[in-house]
Amino acid sequence: MKKSIEELIERARSAWLKRLRRDGQEIPERFEIRRTGKKILITNGSELLAGYRISLGDSVEFIRPLQSSSMSKTEIREFLHIRQRGKCYECGGAIEDESVCDIRRIVPRPQGGDYCLPNLALAHATCRRTNQLNQHN
Repeated sequence: MKKSIEELIERARSAWLKRLRRDGQEIPERFEIRRTGKKILITNGSELLAGYRISLGDSVEFIRPLQSSSMSKTEIREFLHIRQRGKCYECGGAIEDESVCDIRRIVPRPQGGDYCLPNLALAHATCRRTNQLNQHN
């Protein structure tokens, strides 16, 4: 029997809380749980706390730390949209559709910026281009 998304999310939440208790870690006061593609992400609004992969048998498998290398571009965009609360990194305006936005490095590659979740941000394509043009002038 296929499990509903709500059941899978609850299963991931329960597994995460059980893991925290087992490891003697403090349970955050506030956290959000979202499904993105085949993954369930647990965040505190700005930081990824845990990730779970939904496997074929509708079970959830712990995959912390979730790395950007294990996520598709769509999943990265969805995670950044959640983390940034739907706001553009460049202008602060609302992002209606994250699929048409650019993923950018906060610290550019020439300055040592890695392609990792803490160094990635979502920006409107027009904001990013405007920022790049202003840097070259």
